Amino acid sequence: MNDNILRENIAALRTFGRDGNRMTQGELGEALGLSASIISAYENGTRDIPDDTKARIAAHFGITVDELHSDKLKQALYTTLTQQGEGNNNIQNNGGIIQATNMVAQLNEY
Repeated sequence: MNDNILRENIAALRTFGRDGNRMTQGELGEALGLSASIISAYENGTRDIPDDTKARIAAHFGITVDELHSDKLKQALYTTLTQQGEGNNNIQNNGGIIQATNMVAQLNEY
């Protein structure tokens, strides 16, 4: 699995937000019981992400670890965000993440 894709997906999920609000590295870290500097190190590739942490990140965003590793997730997230209007990010975004992961599943079928 490509670690660059994993790192980009974590940053994209954090930017996209879980509940319609963008998350800082500190906010994601707090939700996972980690520091902002650890989240930063994961996203920058200076620290390996343990499997149990990958599972916790995926669970936090309501996706699977496989989806977290998908090379199509980041694009699907940004496509969904654009369709919903980036300026109006007060949406129930778990629906947006679900929509994006459904897009990934459809793309993977081809």
